[in-house]
Amino acid sequence: MPWRIRMTIVAVHAVPVRLPYRTPMRMAAGDLTSAEHVIVQIHDDSGHVGISEAPARPMFYGESPVSIVHAIEEWFGPSITGADPVAVRRVMATLPRPAANATARAAIDLALHDLAARIFEVPLHRLLGGDSTPVRVSHALGLGDPSALADETAMMREKCGIDCFKVKAAGSIDADVAAIVAVREAAGDGATVFVDANCAYYAHEGLKAIRRMYDAADIAWAEEPVRLDDPTGRARVAAESPVPVLADESAMTAVDCARTLAARHAHMLCVKPARSGVLGSLDVAGLGTASGVKLVLGSQGDSGIGAYAALAIAAAHPALSTLPAELAYALRLDGDVIDSAVEVVDGCMTPPSASGIGVRIDHDLLGRFRIDGR
Repeated sequence: MPWRIRMTIVAVHAVPVRLPYRTPMRMAAGDLTSAEHVIVQIHDDSGHVGISEAPARPMFYGESPVSIVHAIEEWFGPSITGADPVAVRRVMATLPRPAANATARAAIDLALHDLAARIFEVPLHRLLGGDSTPVRVSHALGLGDPSALADETAMMREKCGIDCFKVKAAGSIDADVAAIVAVREAAGDGATVFVDANCAYYAHEGLKAIRRMYDAADIAWAEEPVRLDDPTGRARVAAESPVPVLADESAMTAVDCARTLAARHAHMLCVKPARSGVLGSLDVAGLGTASGVKLVLGSQGDSGIGAYAALAIAAAHPALSTLPAELAYALRLDGDVIDSAVEVVDGCMTPPSASGIGVRIDHDLLGRFRIDGR
């Protein structure tokens, strides 16, 4: 049996790609016209390959495709070559620890878990203790004209059955409220609608905006409404908000999450596998469960590889699938590098039955979208 044989990691590759969006994703932190990500492959000596992706988000993590490739091929890859790919925790503990490099490090974690599941010939969600129960999905809407946002909302409801919508805010209260109201009207009373300001507001503005959005559109929660450099204001908004506050940029690690909850800056936590991997995501899930707070599985604009990895993690921990997970970003892409398109049916994604994350790289597509000239 394959798991009775000790495998060895023999190669680690990182390929930068540019995957075009059908329409730009506009948000307070900056606009995205394509997904400039890095596709990671970890090979063992028996022919198995674990895959993952690292989204470059310089506005959040200070990483670029070039820096991610360098970190993986010059630091992390050499440090794990020759290691046992199934001993994921031990391998991750031996990685070099340069500052930052969150998504590069997480990509190693995710690819190792995918590789281990392929070695054991089981789906990743099963390896992590989960099952194939469908996971509800949310859809993120960028900044834009309210009528266009309403049209997109109606389309996603009709086409995919999605009934949970995240609406980006820019820090302009009247425009942000108008967008929320338009989405609410298009989504219907039974849908879940929430706002993500990406830390765009000053505290007094954020509180005013949340109250108006709650009164006008019954938002369910508010994600990062206040600037990161105002801890007093963040505590005030969390204390006085009519809806729960969700921490994201302020709570990137389990330690950050513990500090955020202790400071009473938020009532909910966002878990993003693209920056925390499997191990970090499950750490935050455990913290949230022990603390009695709700969790939202978020996305860093993942393409298909990231979406299926996140789906496996959501399926593995009940706290990560209680609320809809942000798995639909890949539907915004006009091209991907996997052999099976992301599917959302009746508002849900179902974990695949194939081993690992359930999809493989299409190397012809990888060659088409890679941007390193190789």
